[in-house]
Amino acid sequence: MTMKIGLCGVCEGEHRTLQDGTLRKHNTPDGAPCPGSRRNPAAILPLTFRRWLTTQANRHGHGRDLYIGRLARAAQLYGDDWTTTEDLADAMGAAGVNPNAALVRYLTEAADEYKTVLESARQT
Repeated sequence: MTMKIGLCGVCEGEHRTLQDGTLRKHNTPDGAPCPGSRRNPAAILPLTFRRWLTTQANRHGHGRDLYIGRLARAAQLYGDDWTTTEDLADAMGAAGVNPNAALVRYLTEAADEYKTVLESARQT
């Protein structure tokens, strides 16, 4: 199944959809359970790198999962004005973040996995 991101008509958040097309369980910005959970999204949104990466923030574990999860959580600090890995790197640089080897590795790992997700979506 291809990953889809839907717009919640209640909280206006962007959330992954389930196999039946409804939105995953989520909370409103104030932390309360959102009544839009498990309902059809108001719209299906184009899968940009930012949207994909945002859905990865809860990844934990080792290797690629660890890198992508860390990058996703860090990326939330740089606003919503970026959609590509290059845009995110520029936003981080503008905020004074030094692109050390670890950051470059995180971006590379995330970009590689995002490309795989897009290729999978094109084949379906």
